[in-house]
Amino acid sequence: MLVFHFAHEHPSVRSFQSLCGNREEDHKWWFVEDRVRPEATDGDPDVVVVHRMKTPTPEWVSLFPSVPVIWVAWGDDYYRAFPGLLERVYSERTRRLAFFLGKVSITWPRLGMWMMNGGHNGNRNPSHWAGRVKMVSTLLGSGFPAMEFLPPGVSVLHSWYNAFDYERFGSLKVRHDAHSIILGNSGGLSGNHLDGMAMLRGAVGPEQDVRAVLAYGSKRARLSIRLIGWTQFGQQWNPLLKRMPGPQYLKWMTESFALVLPQWRSQSAGTLFLSLWIGHRIFLHSRNPLFSVLKEKGFKVFDIEQLGEAGTLTPLPESEIEHNRNLLKLKFNNEAIHASLDDAFDGIRNGLK
Repeated sequence: MLVFHFAHEHPSVRSFQSLCGNREEDHKWWFVEDRVRPEATDGDPDVVVVHRMKTPTPEWVSLFPSVPVIWVAWGDDYYRAFPGLLERVYSERTRRLAFFLGKVSITWPRLGMWMMNGGHNGNRNPSHWAGRVKMVSTLLGSGFPAMEFLPPGVSVLHSWYNAFDYERFGSLKVRHDAHSIILGNSGGLSGNHLDGMAMLRGAVGPEQDVRAVLAYGSKRARLSIRLIGWTQFGQQWNPLLKRMPGPQYLKWMTESFALVLPQWRSQSAGTLFLSLWIGHRIFLHSRNPLFSVLKEKGFKVFDIEQLGEAGTLTPLPESEIEHNRNLLKLKFNNEAIHASLDDAFDGIRNGLK
């Protein structure tokens, strides 16, 4: 079987590429950054795998019009490709902040849909590639937000990313004296930081500090979140403002015992997996598809609304840390990805008969 991969550079993609090198299929890769247009020298591929539906990969898909497509979905590509999803991203507090910052497409999501969709109704599918998708690789399973925009009968596959590197992070664990809470994963408005602040304000203890990750994201949003956080928490507000080398960042992560993610959309699953492994007590918004996925799989994660309950902002017990670690080993490993690939390619082979 000949498999073409269209991808953008990312460590997770490169790890998956290495894994595919150990399989019996013939895998050929094109990376957008190489600026080389895909071509079939020995006949069309049996399947095209798209790792991010972002320019120019939709145009590359059209080069092989009769070939089935497997979409390895990222959080940013489906929220951008389907403007109808925008109403499920930003809270009311975030929309008010967006208005103050001049980001009216966020304040009024239907205006944002119109702008992103060339004037079309936000419920329409603007992308010519979506009708070609036969399977979707996603961590979200049946909760994949863009499923309603795809053709009937699309199969959902196990996530082909996030096979955790257990050897590399084997000894990484939250420190016993950790007293910090991490808020959000970037400085983007989709993080709904103001909601997290409102829920944390009455829950943070006098010896605890709040660490918002503001090392990247929208400049205006980062500055606003930084200033608002200082007014809410004073000396307990300790945001991360600059990127760190990998080892230093991991040490910084272990100095916190909790991670609070107020976003309504799924994003940064890699960071979430790392936090589960380290042993953070993780609070997710119930609107976030990752919350229900992780709960269904048995992980010990918590609804962000529980922050208002007494005694909830405490370190995770050792037994629950080990429970989450064992589930990561069981659910997210190379063997699980290989099994998913087997199922996907068997389905393609059967369809070609």
